[in-house]
Amino acid sequence: MEDSNHPDRKRFPDRDKWIAEAAYYRAEKRGFAPGYALEDWLTAEALVDFEIARAETGREPNDTVSETAAPPRRTRRPKA
Repeated sequence: MEDSNHPDRKRFPDRDKWIAEAAYYRAEKRGFAPGYALEDWLTAEALVDFEIARAETGREPNDTVSETAAPPRRTRRPKA
C-alpha cells in the first residue's frame, strides 16, 4: 500500500514503516478481525501525516483526523 509518489517520501524515508506500525496496532486493538486492512492503513496514514505536519509546524493543521472522531449526528425533525 506504499505511495512511492508521496511528497514526504524523501524527507521521511521511514514514513511507510510508521504507517505500517500504526495500522498494525489498530488491527491488534480490534483483535485482528478480517476485512479492515485498507481502513487501518488509510487511518494510520492520515494520523502519521498529521503528526508529521504538527512536528514541522509546531501546531496542529486545519484538516485534522482523529481516531476518536465520529461522523456528525443527524437530527430528526419533529413530526408536524
